Amino acid sequence: EWIVDRVSGRAEAVETPIGLVPTVDAIDRTGLDLDDETMAGLLAVDPSSWSHEVALIDEHYSMIGDRLPKRLEAELDELRSRLDAAH
Repeated sequence: EWIVDRVSGRAEAVETPIGLVPTVDAIDRTGLDLDDETMAGLLAVDPSSWSHEVALIDEHYSMIGDRLPKRLEAELDELRSRLDAAH
Protein backbone atom coordinates (compact mmCIF):
# COMPACT_ATOMS: atom_id res chain seq x y z
CA GLU A 1 0.00 0.00 0.00
CA TRP A 2 2.81 2.42 0.87
CA ILE A 3 4.45 2.02 -2.54
CA VAL A 4 1.22 2.76 -4.39
CA ASP A 5 0.53 5.74 -2.13
CA ARG A 6 4.10 6.98 -2.55
CA VAL A 7 3.92 6.84 -6.34
CA SER A 8 0.63 8.73 -6.13
CA GLY A 9 2.21 11.36 -3.87
CA ARG A 10 0.08 10.46 -0.86
CA ALA A 11 2.69 8.81 1.40
CA GLU A 12 5.64 10.22 3.30
CA ALA A 13 9.22 9.06 2.92
CA VAL A 14 12.65 9.79 4.36
CA GLU A 15 15.78 10.17 2.24
CA THR A 16 18.50 7.64 3.13
CA PRO A 17 21.76 6.57 1.47
CA ILE A 18 19.85 3.74 -0.23
CA GLY A 19 16.97 5.95 -1.37
CA LEU A 20 13.56 6.81 0.00
CA VAL A 21 12.13 4.67 2.80
CA PRO A 22 8.77 4.98 4.56
CA THR A 23 8.42 7.07 7.68
CA VAL A 24 7.50 5.19 10.85
CA ASP A 25 3.86 6.25 10.51
CA ALA A 26 3.59 5.63 6.75
CA ILE A 27 3.13 1.85 7.00
CA ASP A 28 -0.23 0.47 8.07
CA ARG A 29 0.50 -1.71 11.10
CA THR A 30 -3.09 -2.62 11.85
CA GLY A 31 -3.13 -6.05 13.49
CA LEU A 32 0.63 -6.07 14.02
CA ASP A 33 2.30 -5.82 17.41
CA LEU A 34 4.90 -3.24 16.31
CA ASP A 35 5.50 -0.09 18.32
CA ASP A 36 7.17 3.00 16.84
CA GLU A 37 10.59 2.07 18.21
CA THR A 38 10.48 -1.39 16.64
CA MET A 39 9.24 0.02 13.35
CA ALA A 40 12.02 2.61 13.35
CA GLY A 41 14.54 -0.19 13.81
CA LEU A 42 13.06 -2.14 10.92
CA LEU A 43 13.27 0.90 8.64
CA ALA A 44 16.74 2.00 9.76
CA VAL A 45 19.55 1.98 7.22
CA ASP A 46 22.89 0.84 8.65
CA PRO A 47 25.63 2.16 6.32
CA SER A 48 28.15 -0.45 7.54
CA SER A 49 25.83 -3.35 6.75
CA TRP A 50 24.92 -1.87 3.40
CA SER A 51 28.61 -1.31 2.58
CA HIS A 52 29.12 -5.03 3.12
CA GLU A 53 26.23 -5.73 0.73
CA VAL A 54 27.78 -3.40 -1.86
CA ALA A 55 31.01 -5.39 -1.66
CA LEU A 56 29.06 -8.60 -2.31
CA ILE A 57 27.24 -7.03 -5.25
CA ASP A 58 30.56 -5.78 -6.62
CA GLU A 59 31.94 -9.31 -6.35
CA HIS A 60 28.95 -10.65 -8.28
CA TYR A 61 29.29 -7.93 -10.91
CA SER A 62 32.95 -8.84 -11.43
CA MET A 63 31.83 -12.31 -12.54
CA ILE A 64 29.75 -10.70 -15.29
CA GLY A 65 32.72 -8.73 -16.54
CA ASP A 66 32.39 -6.55 -19.64
CA ARG A 67 28.80 -7.68 -20.19
CA LEU A 68 27.67 -5.68 -17.15
CA PRO A 69 25.76 -2.59 -18.27
CA LYS A 70 27.73 0.55 -17.42
CA ARG A 71 24.63 2.06 -15.78
CA LEU A 72 24.55 -0.76 -13.19
CA GLU A 73 28.21 -0.14 -12.40
CA ALA A 74 27.52 3.58 -12.08
CA GLU A 75 24.51 2.99 -9.81
CA LEU A 76 26.63 0.82 -7.52
CA ASP A 77 29.38 3.45 -7.43
CA GLU A 78 26.81 6.12 -6.53
CA LEU A 79 25.39 3.93 -3.77
CA ARG A 80 28.89 3.31 -2.43
CA SER A 81 29.55 7.07 -2.37
CA ARG A 82 26.32 7.81 -0.50
CA LEU A 83 27.09 5.10 2.06
CA ASP A 84 30.65 6.38 2.53
CA ALA A 85 29.31 9.89 3.12
CA ALA A 86 26.88 8.55 5.74
CA HIS A 87 29.62 6.94 7.84
